[in-house]
Amino acid sequence: MANELLGSFKRRILNQGPVRFSAFMSTALYDQHFGYYMGIGNPYIHYGTSASMHPVFGGMLSNHVQKTWVSFGQPDEFAVVELGCGEGRIAKSILAVADESNWGQAMDYIGVEIGPGRRSRANKLRGLKLVSNVEEIQYHEYCLIIANEYFDSLPFDVLQRHGSKWLEMRVGISADGNDLEWVPLPAENDAVQYATKYGSNVPDGGQLEYRPDLAHQYRCISDISSVLAMTVIDYGGNSSEIHSGRFPKGTALAYGETGISENLLERPGLQDLTAHVNFDHLAEVGKRYGIESTAIISQAQFMTDLGIGDYLPYLYQHGISSDRYVHERESIAQLLDPLEMGRFKVMFQHSGVGNKEIPERT
Repeated sequence: MANELLGSFKRRILNQGPVRFSAFMSTALYDQHFGYYMGIGNPYIHYGTSASMHPVFGGMLSNHVQKTWVSFGQPDEFAVVELGCGEGRIAKSILAVADESNWGQAMDYIGVEIGPGRRSRANKLRGLKLVSNVEEIQYHEYCLIIANEYFDSLPFDVLQRHGSKWLEMRVGISADGNDLEWVPLPAENDAVQYATKYGSNVPDGGQLEYRPDLAHQYRCISDISSVLAMTVIDYGGNSSEIHSGRFPKGTALAYGETGISENLLERPGLQDLTAHVNFDHLAEVGKRYGIESTAIISQAQFMTDLGIGDYLPYLYQHGISSDRYVHERESIAQLLDPLEMGRFKVMFQHSGVGNKEIPERT
């Protein structure tokens, strides 16, 4: 499978010259036949997410859905759109709570999942509507969007600093014709504008990542609803944190059978490709489309605010076994640990007049 995709890239490069890494990444992850997220890769084996760590993550998000519905004024109808819903782990937890709540009767839950295999498995959930991309979502007057580890997987370009100039690291073919390799070329204007704005702390010779498709994503999101709340949960930080001397080679990594690697060009289609999210860029692009950013907090704080501290006492009071209690405690600790998933950031964004009750913690 990887050889098929590798051969396709080689033919494309021979015909067109070195390609932008975002184009390479888009194909490696989302090619209809050989893309990692189209059923070829094994995401839940190669890495873990908060949703796969413990169902309580989705359970806490159901509390967030309820609070957002109240902030909307408890409308008779509202939508929850989950970007990159995978096999529906978060959806399953939220829908289970929704069945027993008044807000659940008003909710229309829509999962966006590009992978046909995972979409097929998620389709077994009663009450979950599925689409393959954001553009398919119908307009709703009120909408909450949940983007859990979604933006980190958007295709990005790799830029390298050379003094006051920026080069774009494109994908080419090695001299012997056997492998793919990086080829430095002058960067496009959009990439230079991004690097100039956000890359001032990158050392000479250092690299950063830029997501050229972000504006398209936000434009589509802004069309979904006139009263919109979006909760972005991902790893990353502001531009001064992720584009700095702390990450001189950038933050991009590959996840596959051999573990975590910095070799992004190896085994296309058989490893995930990802990079830290620049939350400053999300805020800037969102604002262009009328979506304001109110706050960024840690995932640990977000889960605490939603009541995760009551979960273990609840289990204890209901007499669970000591072995299960230890397992539950360890899983929840990972969700909250500031050195693990607790370090993830949660950004609240909104448009319209109905979101004034959404958290504004700093």
